[in-house]
This record gives sequence, structure tokens and C-alpha cells, in this order.
Amino acid sequence: MTVTKLSCLIPFYCFLASSLWSAPVFRSTPELLSNPNPAAPLAGVLSFKASGTVHTKIIGSTEGHRFEIEYGPEKNPINGLPVVGMRADKRYTVTVHISDASGQTTFDQPLSLTTRPLPNRPDLMPRIKIERYTPEAMAKGFTLTDRKLLFSGAAAEVGVIKEEG
Repeated sequence: MTVTKLSCLIPFYCFLASSLWSAPVFRSTPELLSNPNPAAPLAGVLSFKASGTVHTKIIGSTEGHRFEIEYGPEKNPINGLPVVGMRADKRYTVTVHISDASGQTTFDQPLSLTTRPLPNRPDLMPRIKIERYTPEAMAKGFTLTDRKLLFSGAAAEVGVIKEEG
């Protein structure tokens, strides 16, 4: 059997073809920052530039806890992607994966983020009274809601089901 290496006769078209059939690439180094809003200390913001429209998968872990978040192509990572599901006063290692129809790419260096401790101010923490508990009606994970609704006295069903770990 003879293997023949094909060379490209028209470089521009070869570049175009290889970019169409190759996995997406990071055009900037992903940056993971703590949420600048002190009212949500357990969140971060991830931003980066990709070679095109991509799906983004974020996987974070610390001792005894792991989370995964996925964003579709409608969420442009250059505008910042919320990273939620972390616990207070922990150092997380975060990996970023991007994909499109041609393949998947993982950023070669894990990122890290240390969440701030919760404030030692019980007066700032809302008192939540559970009136009805129906876990089968709740989605797995976290439910985010508007704090104005919670503190207005309006009835709101909010549920959190503890994730494994």
C-alpha cells in the first residue's frame, strides 16, 4: 500500500477548508472572575473569544463538590457567561470546553476561582419558610429568582434540590 501526501495547490481554499472541518479554537485566554455584584458572592463570570459560534461546557470542582454548566450557541462567551452553583469560601478548579459541529476543544490550562465567604451578618440573609415541600415537582439544581419578589411578601414557589456531593 502506498500513501501519497496531497499538497494544496491553492493555499487560501485549503485554509478555508481546514477551518471548516476542524474543531473550534480559543481566540483569547478564558478569564474567570468573581461576580462583581457583592449580593451574589457565589457566582463568577467566564469570558473568552472563540473562533466562531460555539457550545460552551464549564466543569468546576472542589473537594466534595462538582458542577457542570452548558451554554448553547446563542450565548456569546465574549459577553460573559454566568458561573453558578459554587459554595462559599472554596477554591474551585474550572475547565472550559467548546464545541461545534466539527469537534470539541478543551482549554489546555484549568482556571481557578476562590469564592468569598458568606457575610457574617444574619440580618442580611432572608428568612425562608417552607410551606409546601414537593421535590418531585422541582427541577434538579438551583432556582434563581428575583429578590424583589422574595421580599415583597408575594407568594413564590422556590425550590432547590441538593446535587450529589
